[in-house]
Amino acid sequence: MSLMSEKNIFILLTPHSYLNAYELQYKFRLPKESLYIYFLTEHRESIRQIEKIIDQSTWGRIRFLFGQKGRKIGKSKISEILFTLRNFAYIFCLSIRIAKVRRLVIGNILNPWMRFLVSHSHAEEIIILDDGNATIPILQENRNIEEQFRIPPQLKARKNRLLSWLQNSPVMNNKLIFFTVFNAWDDNHTVKKISNDFGYLKQFVGSFKTTAEVLFIGSPLVNFGLISKEVFQQLVEYLKIFFDGQELVYVRHRTEPEEFSGNLKCVSFDRPIELYLLENKIIPAIVASFFSTAGINLHKIFGNQLHVLNIRIPDNLITNTKYANVLKVLSDYYSKQENEYFRIIDIDIK
Repeated sequence: MSLMSEKNIFILLTPHSYLNAYELQYKFRLPKESLYIYFLTEHRESIRQIEKIIDQSTWGRIRFLFGQKGRKIGKSKISEILFTLRNFAYIFCLSIRIAKVRRLVIGNILNPWMRFLVSHSHAEEIIILDDGNATIPILQENRNIEEQFRIPPQLKARKNRLLSWLQNSPVMNNKLIFFTVFNAWDDNHTVKKISNDFGYLKQFVGSFKTTAEVLFIGSPLVNFGLISKEVFQQLVEYLKIFFDGQELVYVRHRTEPEEFSGNLKCVSFDRPIELYLLENKIIPAIVASFFSTAGINLHKIFGNQLHVLNIRIPDNLITNTKYANVLKVLSDYYSKQENEYFRIIDIDIK
C-alpha cells in the first residue's frame, strides 16, 4: 500500500471552507501526518485571511497550488487562457497523484477544478464541505443517490470552454458525502450527510461581553450583478431606517471593493466573522445580513446568546433572475429554522 493511499487530501478555496475543513478534522480526529491541504484560490483577500487563520501545526502539508500569492489575473483574453491552461496542468498532475487517497475532501463541488478531481478520484470517501449557501440548492437538486450529481440550473456559471467541460465532468451521487450545517431535511432525502455541529468552535463560547452594535454582514451582490448599485443604495437607506437608534456597522465582505458609500460605519475583518467574535469574546446585539451563510453558522455556534436577522430582498429589485430563484430556495430552507433568535425580515421598498 502506498503512503499516499493513507492520506486525507483537502482541496479548498475560501476561508469559510477552511473553517469547515478544520471542523471535519476535529470531528474525525484525523492525525496531522495524514493531512495534506491544497488551496486553489488566487484571490488576494481570500489568501490574506487564510494565512491569518490557518493553523500550521494541524496539517502535514499546506500548499497554495496556483502560487503567486496576491497576483491578479490580467484582463487580456490571452493571459486568461494561458493561466487557465497552466492551472489545468497543475490540477491534472494533482489528480494523478491523489487518485487513490484514503479520503478526498472538496471545498466546493461547483468549482470546475474540484469537480474534475472528484470525477477522476478513486478515494475511499469523497466528502463535500459547505462553502456558502450554494449547498442548499445542491442538496435539494440531488435527492436521489442513485443518479448522477446535478448542478442546479440557477448555479450554473458561464465559463470558458475548458472550465465548462471540467464543471460538467460526470460524478455519481453515491460517491459523495456532504459535511454540512444544512442538515434539516425530510425523511425522503437520501443524499449522504454528516452533520457539522461546530464542535471545535463551540468550545470557545463562554462568558462574552455583549455590545450594542448591529453588525451587518456584507455580500458582493453588486459585484456579481445580482442587484444594481442604485438598489444597493436603496437597501442601505432602508437599513439605516430599520435600525434607527442602534449603532449599525457594515462588515465588508472580503471580495467587496474598499469604496463604500451610504454614510455607514464600515469595517473589514482579517478573518471570518465567526472567528472574530470568538477570539474577541464579544456578542453584538444583532447580526444581520442578506442571507449570509455566516448568519446560520453563528446561530449554530451561539444559539440563544445571539440574535440573527436575515433580510430578504424583494424579487422586483433583483437584476439577476437566477439569483431570485436561489433566494427562494434559501428562504424556504431558512424559514424552517426560524425561532426567536433566528428570524427572516421582509422589507418594503418600492
